[in-house]
Amino acid sequence: MTTPAVPRVILGLDVGTTGTKAVAFAVGSTWRQVAVREYPLLQPAPGQQVQDPDLVMAAADTAVDAGVRVGYSVLETTQNEWQAALVRWRCGLSAAQRREFGAPPNWNCRDLKFFIGHLTFDQLDAERAQRLNAIPTRFKLPAADVDLLIDAGADSLRSNDVFKAFLASLR
Repeated sequence: MTTPAVPRVILGLDVGTTGTKAVAFAVGSTWRQVAVREYPLLQPAPGQQVQDPDLVMAAADTAVDAGVRVGYSVLETTQNEWQAALVRWRCGLSAAQRREFGAPPNWNCRDLKFFIGHLTFDQLDAERAQRLNAIPTRFKLPAADVDLLIDAGADSLRSNDVFKAFLASLR
């Protein structure tokens, strides 16, 4: 059995005069996704046109977030393809190969479950999510922020339907 290649997703970001565009595409595929976030061009005085840097950054952030969601979708599709390929391989094993791999007599080659889920702070209450999203991403964080992030991760997992399904499958 050959392992399917992990698709690479490339995200391009175009910050323009009146909007930001993010284009995500899978390398070697025709698949792509585009997200556009527009903002106004301000005119503080006659003959002057400026951009609000906060709006430009917010637009870039939301465009990149859309690209991340697209990357997740590609990963989910790839995972489904991997699962199907693995089931085909397992179901193609001979009785001798199944014995060699230690499969019990009542083994079901299709009994294979993959779980993939998308965790975000949006699954938490709004105030907590806002505080967590304000924590800068860097390699060194204050201990209180580390504890906050660990607790939030645990709470996000507990409330995530995919994770709950995964835990139920283990019983």
